[in-house]
Amino acid sequence: MSSLGEMIGQGRTAEVYAWGDGKILKLYREGFPTSWVDYEFRVAQAVNEAGVQAPLAYERVSTDGREGIVYERLEGGTLLEALHIGWSPQQIGEALADLHAGMHAVEEKNEWVPSLRARLESEIAGAQGVSEDVRAQVLDLLANLSDGRALLHGDFHPENVLLTTTRGPVVIDWVTVVTGHPLADVARTSLLLSLAQLPPGLDGNPVIEAMRQTIHDAYLARYQEVTGTTPADLLPWQIVSAASRLSESLPDAELERVRGFLEANLNK
Repeated sequence: MSSLGEMIGQGRTAEVYAWGDGKILKLYREGFPTSWVDYEFRVAQAVNEAGVQAPLAYERVSTDGREGIVYERLEGGTLLEALHIGWSPQQIGEALADLHAGMHAVEEKNEWVPSLRARLESEIAGAQGVSEDVRAQVLDLLANLSDGRALLHGDFHPENVLLTTTRGPVVIDWVTVVTGHPLADVARTSLLLSLAQLPPGLDGNPVIEAMRQTIHDAYLARYQEVTGTTPADLLPWQIVSAASRLSESLPDAELERVRGFLEANLNK
């Protein structure tokens, strides 16, 4: 590893090293599929070309028998960590909404970027613990919702936003990017903010729950103010998103919350 700089982080699939001035190398572990690294780099380039706030991707590299991507090095904490530097939950929610609305103003022109509709159909087909009648109702609802070509992040929440020292807020982790209707992206963010299970000791804590509800409510209110959308516009997408979430490996308590949301809202 003599060709690599200092290791500055690591995860299950990759390590991150310093790589020259102002850059980092995300180096995937040995044996990780080259096709996936190629896809991530292609996505990163498309996002850069779209002009949204995302890390700059410089080049694909192979080093020491492993595959990697050279990215811009960014310094700063997450938007959620801004609570520790004096931001209020209201400010965090509003900042998240402003960033999301700006992203959704971009029309993605690359035809190879996946369509959200196909992904949702597959996920709803695999939803856990729902009757075939409910599944059919949700798929019918989805069939009647309009498509779009907006750039959608697919996993947009405060921990995927960095408040950088040089570029302001930057959105990270774009591998779930798709194209579709902006409110589909908003619906998933809404469910993540309001229903996702928190770490042990935080989940169910009244103070923490109140803070995240404030972030959620401020996010939706600001997004709707900026874009002119309404809760009634969003609800069908929330129902569809809830059903799609039930295909994921969620903790039991979160599965029950998401399933409860779906059942409570499907026939409104």
